[in-house]
Amino acid sequence: MTSGYLGPEGDPFSEFFARFFGGPRPGPRQVDIGRLLSQPARELVKGAAQYAADHGSRDLDTEHLLRAALATEPTRSLLSRAGADPDSLATQIDERSGPVQRPG
Repeated sequence: MTSGYLGPEGDPFSEFFARFFGGPRPGPRQVDIGRLLSQPARELVKGAAQYAADHGSRDLDTEHLLRAALATEPTRSLLSRAGADPDSLATQIDERSGPVQRPG
């Protein structure tokens, strides 16, 4: 499997990686995902971020996104048609998230 060129580590696996991917990969770069989202998606993320902050979380989690989505259409009607109760789901998330944190 060797072609005379060995990858950075000098082993066959590294050689394969170097040949297949063309050498070292470029470093990570930041991407503004906000510009890739539609306006409704940006509003959903904004609502989720506000909910997370209101409940003392510095991280945005899927639970926060679901809670924000439960307050908007078409999520509410889609879940209702699927047999779920959006208000009950929202209440369960609220109970897990704890009380609203007051700044200060």
